[in-house]
Amino acid sequence: MAVEGAVAETQVERIIKQLVGNGIERYQMHDQDGVHDFSVWIPGRSKPVRIECKNARNSTEAFRKNGKEVAFKVETQKTRAAKGDHTSRFYDAKQFDVLAVCLGKKTGDWQDIMFIRTLSLERHKDVPTKLATIQRVPLPTDKDIEPWTRDLGTLLATMKPT
Repeated sequence: MAVEGAVAETQVERIIKQLVGNGIERYQMHDQDGVHDFSVWIPGRSKPVRIECKNARNSTEAFRKNGKEVAFKVETQKTRAAKGDHTSRFYDAKQFDVLAVCLGKKTGDWQDIMFIRTLSLERHKDVPTKLATIQRVPLPTDKDIEPWTRDLGTLLATMKPT
């Protein structure tokens, strides 16, 4: 799993690098538990956009209807919880700004990435300040994937100045 995570982060970094000078001023990659994977500085914002990178769940896991795959799944929770606080395993809804999901496990193409603003992700039913542990990711063949996008540059352009 660590190798797949590294592959996904490498692919997201490749996309970010392509946008440097064209919507992104600079970026920083973080390899630290409890910290988002990338900080990206865009024009007009003093604070960086924080990007978290995840892989879609393995090939057997998906949302299904009548046996047919209708959406992929991505797990949005941390590996471990702090002692005495089971909710610490859930990501806070304000912990990062953008979720990048690599679809490589599902499509076989590790360059296949989708992005969504954290504001659009489902909240945990019992702890509304946290993200739900499983999120729906549209299929690559879906015509309407909003609020998801394949274009990080366009998504970043919608981020309000801070």
